[in-house]
Amino acid sequence: MELTQVGPDGAKLYMRCRLVELERLPQGEAQWWVEAQNVPVLNAAQPRIWSSFAEGADALDLQTHGGVASMLLRIAPGAQLPDHGHELNEDCFMLDGDMYLGDVLMRAGDYQLALAGGRHVGIASDEGGLFYFHGAVHGAASEVAP
Repeated sequence: MELTQVGPDGAKLYMRCRLVELERLPQGEAQWWVEAQNVPVLNAAQPRIWSSFAEGADALDLQTHGGVASMLLRIAPGAQLPDHGHELNEDCFMLDGDMYLGDVLMRAGDYQLALAGGRHVGIASDEGGLFYFHGAVHGAASEVAP
């Protein structure tokens, strides 16, 4: 485990080694991990550029390569996101607010894994929300990828 000081207040970031050999991952996911090793740690003091990818939804790209992304997404109160499928497993962790995935309500601290081959339908928010996403860049969200 490696400890790195980041941010103007000296926040601590702990990074651990990858637990799975790259050869066992899908090609896009393996390439993402290779590229992620060479990306500098984001500094909280640096300005961020959010991009709109759907009405009422913005994304902040943290790392994208080969169609695989890690990003923050925020959804406005009352917004709805387009239905979509999953080429790879997709991680979603709610940081703030709420989001409905069909009839499933997610709130801050909730985690959801969408398996490759599955679909999200009926994505909406009453309060608005902020969540972390890692998975294949798809549909309208691909517009925010560099």
